Amino acid sequence: MGAAPDNYPLHVELLLPAGRLNGPIHAAIDTFRTANGIARSRSGQASSHVVTWRCAEVDLSAEAEHLCFMPPGAPDSAMERAIFVPPLETVSVPQLRASVASNEAVLHEIRSAVADKRYVCAVGTGVWLVAAAGVLDKMQTPVQWAYQSGFARTHPDLAIANDPIVWASERILLAGTPSLAYDCVLELMDRTGIAGLAGASRDKLVFDPTRQIIASTLPIEKVSGLTRDSPLYRAVQWLLAHAQEAVTIGDAAQHAAVSERTLARLFRTHLAITPHEFLTDIRMRKSQMWLEVTLRSVEDIANDCGYLDVAAFRRAFKRKFGVTPADYRREYTQRGPRARWKMEQYGSEA
Repeated sequence: MGAAPDNYPLHVELLLPAGRLNGPIHAAIDTFRTANGIARSRSGQASSHVVTWRCAEVDLSAEAEHLCFMPPGAPDSAMERAIFVPPLETVSVPQLRASVASNEAVLHEIRSAVADKRYVCAVGTGVWLVAAAGVLDKMQTPVQWAYQSGFARTHPDLAIANDPIVWASERILLAGTPSLAYDCVLELMDRTGIAGLAGASRDKLVFDPTRQIIASTLPIEKVSGLTRDSPLYRAVQWLLAHAQEAVTIGDAAQHAAVSERTLARLFRTHLAITPHEFLTDIRMRKSQMWLEVTLRSVEDIANDCGYLDVAAFRRAFKRKFGVTPADYRREYTQRGPRARWKMEQYGSEA
């Protein structure tokens, strides 16, 4: 590691915007504490640390230690400095726009960080704050799927990226959802010169499906059917790409260059479901998304999920989830009726 006790590789300022979600802030602190713990274990010195941090408006009392770890001189002696921008609680896109506008002090801090060549790390709707600060300049921006249309209208000059985590520039790191807080902070640590500790911390904090499989007792033949050149892989990718069309399993088998019978055997052996169940699951998941975040009719959603017969779609949906599409929308919708939106306060856009 090589850092002396009075020299800290990374110092992070954790911003506290109004209306924030606190969980990702604590996830960032968990990551820093984990890295420091590993550093102390490796060095055998209680004073061996690699990351310091401070939350805005938090004092240095013992009770606040979990929110602030900043020995004397830590920010000044840090080799790299960064800010962490947490997500905002979001009810609707108009409310989110208003929340962003109310955090001018945070926008100013983001601009200052970029000007000072500090790193900027933002997760979830914290990305909207970075965009509103005007520091992205047509860069790729990861935006959670439910808010992409609203973001595109608010920031038409920014390209939306579907990758979960994006380095928008050399020093601006963005993650599309709050659940990526651990991954995003670990990526920041990796970039700022403590890659070894970031890797060790990742093993403790982030689920790694590949290593999980390797460490398990599952025979290798259980997963060997999903290599890129296998018929099963080709069929799965084709079904994912064409689930919105009125396709058949025969179409998928033809694309994978195997018989329907062979494809069914591959699905049963490696995925424990039939090809038809797999296709139906894709379509049902897509319909859930539309029902939760749009006001589109059930008939339109059915057509976009590959169903020409809306009655067949309703039956399939109820078999899958135990409720009708209309009942599901009432229970799980993420947006209120238009009549309830405060148009006079937030504007007329959805």
